[in-house]
Amino acid sequence: MALSPDEKFIYVNPDTTAGEYNLAQYFPVKYLRGLECAYATSFYVYFRGPKDAKSTRLTVSLTSGFIKEFFIQFVDEINFGEKSVITLADRNVAVDSTTGGTDFQHVNAYVSPVILSDALTSGYEDVQVFEDLDVGGTITGDLTGDVTGNASTASVATTVTVANESTDTTCFPLFSTASTGNLAPKSNGANLIFNSNTGLLTASLLAGDLTGDVTGNADTATALATARAINGVDFDGSAAITVTAAGSTLSDTVTVAKGGTGLTTVAANTILTGNGTSALTAEANLTFSGNRLIIGATTEISPHIRFLNDENTVNIGVSAATDGLISGSADGDFAINCTGDHNVLFGQNNAIAAKIDTDGDFNLNRKFTITADADASYEGDVVYFGGTTSMTKGTIYHYKSDGTWEVANANAVATSDGLLGVALGAASDTNGMLLRGMVTLDHDPGAVGDVLFLSNTAGDASATAPSDNNDIVRVIGYCLDVSKGKIWFNPDNTFVEVTA
Repeated sequence: MALSPDEKFIYVNPDTTAGEYNLAQYFPVKYLRGLECAYATSFYVYFRGPKDAKSTRLTVSLTSGFIKEFFIQFVDEINFGEKSVITLADRNVAVDSTTGGTDFQHVNAYVSPVILSDALTSGYEDVQVFEDLDVGGTITGDLTGDVTGNASTASVATTVTVANESTDTTCFPLFSTASTGNLAPKSNGANLIFNSNTGLLTASLLAGDLTGDVTGNADTATALATARAINGVDFDGSAAITVTAAGSTLSDTVTVAKGGTGLTTVAANTILTGNGTSALTAEANLTFSGNRLIIGATTEISPHIRFLNDENTVNIGVSAATDGLISGSADGDFAINCTGDHNVLFGQNNAIAAKIDTDGDFNLNRKFTITADADASYEGDVVYFGGTTSMTKGTIYHYKSDGTWEVANANAVATSDGLLGVALGAASDTNGMLLRGMVTLDHDPGAVGDVLFLSNTAGDASATAPSDNNDIVRVIGYCLDVSKGKIWFNPDNTFVEVTA
């Protein structure tokens, strides 16, 4: 099937050296302008130049007498041939200058070495070759291969093929600079970004009304669309409001009726008490500081705590000159007064240790235990008088008529007949003297259970009664330990003088 002339090209190669193709060129048949026989051995082929203004002439040299045959065959190839490339003459294939190419061997045609006319001297433009064709006409049909350059006119695309995208986290929406017209699309990655994965559109600035849910903080705002009431006062954000509390602003004193204290200031550590609907009372004589509750002040008052129920009323406090709490108490006495017909009990480890009965009698449950090993360890009745020092603790002393203490001795009535006591330290007024109770002596007086007598060895006790003439036999207690000196000390008020 013959090809259209628009699909064909004329190939020429004016190289004088066989085997070279560097000057080979293709001429589109669609731009063929005409043929002219100039001489019996020359044939001109004209091609339309750029923008149809001028022409380019190609000179073909033929063997004399073959013009007609060449013309017929050339025209037939152009109009009815099946080849896309017509080889006009090919020096690389030719054996010599009189032997033409394979397409026109019978005419023995060949192309002149110089095929481009000089535009300045001959009035012709340079021929436009296939690789860089610039023509002033219309190209019809499909183009295959790479095409470079700009078209003078082109149809504007009215649609764009798009694909669904949901993975890119940074996309740049396209926009144009006008509402209509053939315009280049633009983007602004610094101010408008779309995340196709999350659907988040980020813009540096928005203007106009927004419809739908919006998160974040507005830089500026004028007013709320619907005012909201704050403590009964509508607020829309356009101006400051005054929120009232009991007829005044929140910066003033809030009354008790409105949940306040009715006070403007309260001293540190002060305890407040109720006063009906009036302001709370800041108690002057009731404070809390650190870890202690303080009742009272450095004034003439009678601070006390009252406990009461349907059976009894108990007041515990400090007596004042005008309020003694208990009849007969002096100013400043600490008093505990029970006005109900019930006992006053004192306990230790959930057991009654002492009791004051309804008659006012005091009953004390004293519990004595055997003392420790150390000298002068004790439990019992202790006195602090005598003004005596340099005493030996754990030693038995006798109270003299001059009001001082001396070491007791059973060898004479003068050192054993009166008040006896065990020294609890070096000074009687500081460390005390045990008159009765459990005590550890500074020596071992006998065996467990022995009756102990005041000894005629100064300051000691012994399980053996004194027997020398004029010795005093006086029981002073009982031994409680085999070797540690632990005794029950309770001197008898009577004694016997030995006559031997």
